[in-house]
Amino acid sequence: MPGICPHQPPSSPTASARTSSLPSFPLSGKTALITGASHGIGRSLAFAFARAGCFVACVSHSLPLPLDSVCSGSSSSNPNPTTATLINASMSLSFSPDMHATGNMCKDRARDFIYDVTAPSSFPQLERDIQKWVNQPVTILVNNAGIARVEAVEYQTAAAEHKGGIHIGMETWNKVIATNLTGPVALTYQFLPGMLAAGDGCIMSVGSRNAVVPVPFMAAYNVSKTGLLKFHETLEREVGGTHRGVRNFFVVPGNIPETGILKREDSVDERSYRESERVRNMVERIEDAGKKGDNAATRAQEFAEVCVRLAAMGKDAEILSGRYVDAERDVEALLEDAKKGKESKICKMGLYQLKVDRL
Repeated sequence: MPGICPHQPPSSPTASARTSSLPSFPLSGKTALITGASHGIGRSLAFAFARAGCFVACVSHSLPLPLDSVCSGSSSSNPNPTTATLINASMSLSFSPDMHATGNMCKDRARDFIYDVTAPSSFPQLERDIQKWVNQPVTILVNNAGIARVEAVEYQTAAAEHKGGIHIGMETWNKVIATNLTGPVALTYQFLPGMLAAGDGCIMSVGSRNAVVPVPFMAAYNVSKTGLLKFHETLEREVGGTHRGVRNFFVVPGNIPETGILKREDSVDERSYRESERVRNMVERIEDAGKKGDNAATRAQEFAEVCVRLAAMGKDAEILSGRYVDAERDVEALLEDAKKGKESKICKMGLYQLKVDRL
């Protein structure tokens, strides 16, 4: 999910200009789980981790809709390829020698798994399905799936009502929290034990600047992202450190064009939009922010490469574990400082954490 705070500074140099080239297959043979992998940033993440040598479990709540037969030029419906299908076709099963050395005989670099991140009771089965596929634990978890909603607090009701198929009341709030916060937490509950047992793991959540900027008319989204950042900070206090081997990051992509964050049904509260000019202006600013900048696919790929680099850095990224990382803001300098460990400015000044300044 992109960072959708509409109050953005001038765009910075592209990630490719700020980060070093990735070595070939830096995560060779590991298993990565990516949620929201069917399109947009999630698809770019899946491709990036596959290129880095991972087996990639592409988790989505549904398969892509079939392409219209007229548009496809076929007399029958032409299926829209899934992310895993595209990865396997493009990679041509070109595994590195290290991946063969793992003894994993899996023929596919990626596989699609249809699961709803708001249904935690299904996660044990998801883990079993992935284990059956690759015969090894998930050691990289990327929480990408997310939704947003624009609404004015003053026009909301506590009691659930249904008007014309539109949900009004706490149901819309709960859906944002369930997708953006509870889902990632529950997936961590499910896959963290396997990482700790293996002594190796990386848990990453695609964050937003809304976690630290109180953007009006996005209360549920703001709370979900702030809560998720605090969860990462807490997780680091509990399982961080070199002796456990598990690192975690809250990584913000910034505004990536054309992600369609407000195209989801019910993403803008009808009454708020009708009654409030400020809400209408907010929607317009979000949509405009999403149209600016570089090509969407290029930006998403650059963000995905930053995520792969963080996952591949190992102990060098330990100081960043549990912290807020903005992929658009001088990433190279940030990663170089992180290598200094406790002597880094990040550590000495307590940077990239939620805190309240006091007199």
